[in-house]
Amino acid sequence: MEIMKDFKDKGYKIYLISASAEFYLFEFYNIPYVDKIIGTRFALKDGKYYGKIQGENCKGEEKVNRLMEYLKEEDIEVDYENSYMFSDSLSDLPLFKIVGNPRLINYKKDHTEIQILKWK
Repeated sequence: MEIMKDFKDKGYKIYLISASAEFYLFEFYNIPYVDKIIGTRFALKDGKYYGKIQGENCKGEEKVNRLMEYLKEEDIEVDYENSYMFSDSLSDLPLFKIVGNPRLINYKKDHTEIQILKWK
């Protein structure tokens, strides 16, 4: 949380992007520093979620697609070269590729292009 606060204090926008269900993310990750939550959307029927994914699962390249869709809708310009991306998985490589400062968290192997952070 401290790193989010530090980035927020420096004027960064913080987006939580996950393959998890958005309704789950909204419920459990209501973090004051997060500007936008993007996750897998599920269809509603009679006001209830019934297990059918609406659109694509928000993983891999779809994370980039969904982020770009949101930024376009909100007319947000991004300085990608000075942007950061944090993840614990190389499955987020499509997101890592669009930012100038990718960071792998607690990744168990070495990586030649992405800085690895060891967090407790």
